[in-house]
Amino acid sequence: CQGNHYQYDTLRRAKHSSMMVLYHLHNPTAPAFVTTCYICRLDIEAGQGWHCEICPEYDVCNACYQKDGGIDHPHKLTNHPSMADRDAQNKEARQLRVLQLRKMLDLLVHASQCRSPHCQYPNCRKVKGLFRHGI
Repeated sequence: CQGNHYQYDTLRRAKHSSMMVLYHLHNPTAPAFVTTCYICRLDIEAGQGWHCEICPEYDVCNACYQKDGGIDHPHKLTNHPSMADRDAQNKEARQLRVLQLRKMLDLLVHASQCRSPHCQYPNCRKVKGLFRHGI
């Protein structure tokens, strides 16, 4: 709540703050709070700044980073990934998990029907051993 400056000192602010808390609970992927540039004090849009991995409060906008290239800060600055980049990474990870689950399901179906003691299907013998162990 401190990062968003939610306040409960008046009824109007309490209503707004409560609605914002509910919004963020129901939309966990939405940016939780706006990051402020350490140098110029302007808000940094999601995916448009640089962050220090050592100093948790040190974020710099693209304009300030391009002016000095991060020379004024002793630690390495990393670029914030944009929401589109994160969505693409999540989509790739999801597709990889689906592929792995399909392979695992194929292996389970194969091993449950396979009668060969020297099957060359990858991991077939291991899964058949697990089936026997469970009986």
